[in-house]
Amino acid sequence: MKTFSKRVIACALSIPRGCVSTYGRIAHASGGSDPVVLFFCFEIFHFLMKDGRHF
Repeated sequence: MKTFSKRVIACALSIPRGCVSTYGRIAHASGGSDPVVLFFCFEIFHFLMKDGRHF
């Protein structure tokens, strides 16, 4: 079973280029809905963007 972090990353990477989403939708699709989870999603995206990945 994938961890929540891996589900968030997989969900984010599945968004087609040029499309947009929200942290809330991605967190919900990944199995979370808590405000702390939304912050966690933000941290994951921040890390990915610093790593050179652009959506």
